[in-house]
Amino acid sequence: MKGKFLDLLVCPECKSSLDLEIKLREGDEIKLGTLLCQGCKRSYPITGYIPRFVEADRYVDSFSFEWNTFYDVQMDILNNSDESDKTLRYFNGLEANFPHEGTVEVAVKYGTFNGAISNMVRRSDCPPHGFDSSVSMASDWLFWVDILLNGGEIHYLKKVLARYRRHGNNITQLTQLRNYREHLQSANIVLKKKPKMIRGILYRKANIYNMLKHLDGNTYRRILWSIYHKANLSSYGVLYFCSSIATTVSVGTAIGHTSGKFNKKLSSDDKAKIVFFIADLSGGGAEKVLVNVLKGIDRNRFVPILFLFKKYGVLLSSLPEDIEIYSQKELKGKFWHGFQWLNLLIQFVRHLKKIKPVVVFSFMWYPNAVAIAAKILGRLHCKVIVSERTSTFIYSSRLENFLRNFIIKFLYPRANLIISPSRKIAQDIILQTVPESKVRVIHNPVDISEISMHAKEEIEHQWYRKKESIVIAIGRLGNEKGFDYLIKAIALLAGEGIQCKLIILGEGKEKENLLRLVEKLGLNDRVSFEGFQENPYKYLARSTVFVLSSLYEGFPNVLLEAMALGIPSVATRCPTGPDEIITEGVDGILVPPADEKAIADAIKKLLLDEDLRKRLSEAGKRRIQDFAIEKIVKQYEDAIESVCAVSAER
Repeated sequence: MKGKFLDLLVCPECKSSLDLEIKLREGDEIKLGTLLCQGCKRSYPITGYIPRFVEADRYVDSFSFEWNTFYDVQMDILNNSDESDKTLRYFNGLEANFPHEGTVEVAVKYGTFNGAISNMVRRSDCPPHGFDSSVSMASDWLFWVDILLNGGEIHYLKKVLARYRRHGNNITQLTQLRNYREHLQSANIVLKKKPKMIRGILYRKANIYNMLKHLDGNTYRRILWSIYHKANLSSYGVLYFCSSIATTVSVGTAIGHTSGKFNKKLSSDDKAKIVFFIADLSGGGAEKVLVNVLKGIDRNRFVPILFLFKKYGVLLSSLPEDIEIYSQKELKGKFWHGFQWLNLLIQFVRHLKKIKPVVVFSFMWYPNAVAIAAKILGRLHCKVIVSERTSTFIYSSRLENFLRNFIIKFLYPRANLIISPSRKIAQDIILQTVPESKVRVIHNPVDISEISMHAKEEIEHQWYRKKESIVIAIGRLGNEKGFDYLIKAIALLAGEGIQCKLIILGEGKEKENLLRLVEKLGLNDRVSFEGFQENPYKYLARSTVFVLSSLYEGFPNVLLEAMALGIPSVATRCPTGPDEIITEGVDGILVPPADEKAIADAIKKLLLDEDLRKRLSEAGKRRIQDFAIEKIVKQYEDAIESVCAVSAER
């Protein structure tokens, strides 16, 4: 300690001032000495530069972390408070009830600070791992036993042990450890696991990384590597393994957004910037999901920022007012044509270096590719989460087929996390050599209250005023939506004398072909194309049956919306999504794709059975609660936290 530090010290017993008796000084540091109380005449030794106020044989228990938070410890003594424990938890980002059931394992990197932290480990039911990367075991060895008794393991560097063998005084300590172990065993306390030696280098940022490779490199390696490149760790550190998430907390050292699940409450300056990235907001399913996430994400923890290739789309007006929007310069043609891709990448990297986000969260395959490439080529320190919305085995052209296969196989493994809206899409991604540990399923959210509000808007269509039996379908007019099979199904019903009308909402390149099909089948008085509707819910809410006739999907939002409004639904069992939403005969009806007869039979069944319609309607409303925006957005927040380890008290 430094002599001037004496002005801050008082006697723990009588609060009187202390006199200093120096026995050994090195420079301006007092290595050995005694603190003498002027009041009660007690004395406190100074050993190894540190005053010892606690009567304890064990070195770290006598002072430990309190040396770094001395003022708070003095307040404990003076006020009979627990400020030092609060300070310890503050610096380590721990909640008051730590460790709790959310903690899977605790790993402690040992150093002279560890007395108070070891006490917390001892109170834990979690298997602890002790890491010794120091060049001195003067205090550490005594804590090995505590870790072992808690069912954990000790890991230390082999080079450290070699150093001890060259110094006699350290051999004595190893002998003491062996005697201590024998003493415990004689008391019927069995140490099941012995310390494990591992090779490594005594380099501050790399030693724990190398140790963790020995433990479970597949689980923790990539996460820890990025953490250590971002953090300027002191020699004091604690690792928490929380549900397969490894995070690092440094005592007394700020490391930005790398703290873990138990982080202290974030100030406004500490909120994590999340850049959400998509091509545009033209009104598709992925765009709706993104808008819902932006509406619901917790502003107390995150600062959402939106980045678009093109700043246009009908959903721009649905964005929350506080969302900051960035976009590329004007684009022409396909994203991947000519030098367009390189131009986009350069602009995106420039924006990210300016924004400095913690996470880039991209939607759909092309923005996903740009986001991952930007991180790699721009040497950015942010995490990247990508959201793949469609089965990887379904493409619209050979060029897209080639590009998406390449991206998924070679770029997706470089992302920190891949979000899939359905289990089938997740399986397809994994089949493309993407590690399963990096893939997570999060279904699409539904803003039930907003849909219900828009559904109340009045509608002028004559079929609804006449209270006809109306079948409704909504979606882009493309081949993948299977509207031609739905129109043929309506023709079959007309042939059987079933009175119903079909309304189709949406625009697309197949519209002319579908109009010709309607005319060919003589259904002009039964089928109406109403184009794109900013508010489709007023049509949906007043319809008798909703039909999803798709040949393939990602995860159909429109099916969720129909069920949220209580509309009995028929959906094809196409890849992917409908069979993860509907349970056949319980909350909807599933039919084979590309089968107009099966579609017609399901519609007929619902039109002729009012009780069945009511039962499916009520069951559908209950089922859709699983996709409520509050629940799904929470899963997105958890996904973000799992890669950047940003959290706050809820």
